[in-house]
Amino acid sequence: MIGLVLKADGNAHTFVFDTPNVAEKIHELLNGYLEVIPQNFNSRVTMYADEDGKRNDKPINMLATILSGLYPQDYVVGDVVIVGAPDEKGDDQGLTPELVAAVLSIDVEQSWAKLITSRAHHNGGTTA
Repeated sequence: MIGLVLKADGNAHTFVFDTPNVAEKIHELLNGYLEVIPQNFNSRVTMYADEDGKRNDKPINMLATILSGLYPQDYVVGDVVIVGAPDEKGDDQGLTPELVAAVLSIDVEQSWAKLITSRAHHNGGTTA
C-alpha cells in the first residue's frame, strides 16, 4: 500500500507499507511518537505527526497546516505522514493515486496566501 510523507521543508514522497506494520513504518519515518492530526482535507485519509514536534522546535509544515484547517488557532510542525483512513478492523489503508495526486497538486504558497488573507479579512484587516 502507498502512503505519503509531507516534509516540513516542502518536499514530499510516497512510501510503501503493509497493514500489519504500518505503525512501525510511520514511527520510523517520523522518528517520534505518533499523533493523529485532525484534518479537513478528506475523510478518507489519516494524518500523523510527531507528538513532540512542537516541544522539539520542529519547523512549521505549511502544507500539513493547510490540510488540517487548524490555522490560526494551531499549526502542524515537522514531517507528516498521510495514509488512508482505517478499515472496519482499525487498520490504516493505502492512499489511492487520486488522493496522492490531489495532495501533491496543492500550490502551498498560493493556498497559504489565501488563508492569511482570509483570516486577516475576518479579523478586521490584521493577521493577529
